Amino acid sequence: MKKFFILSIVAVVMTSSVFAGVVKKSKIEVSFQDFGKFTSEQNEKLTAEKKLTDSQNKFKGKGIMGKLSGKFFLKPGETGEIIVLPEMMVYKMDHKKKEYSRMTFDEWKKLMQAKMIFAPWSNYNHKENQN
Repeated sequence: MKKFFILSIVAVVMTSSVFAGVVKKSKIEVSFQDFGKFTSEQNEKLTAEKKLTDSQNKFKGKGIMGKLSGKFFLKPGETGEIIVLPEMMVYKMDHKKKEYSRMTFDEWKKLMQAKMIFAPWSNYNHKENQN
């Protein structure tokens, strides 16, 4: 009985590092006057090697313009993202379509840099040699 108790404690201590992590839940609601309401719920689980993010977006439009913009710009649905550090990979999931895509950190970095070129604030705090 004593051995079983000691082995149980050792097993709990050893596996706790595998399952340990931080869980963060957030909910954002934005109301647009005479346009609609956007709600986003997000769950994040962060461990030493992974970050899992699940988000669910909802838009309830008012009037014709609100409903049209909800279909094209503020798309509802459930999505997810997994960042795995040992593999240096980012996985994006679309739960509705039951699809996922993956890219390396280098591809992700190039994509983010390309997006920053077109953003109006991209040159803010950006230092570059100008000759």
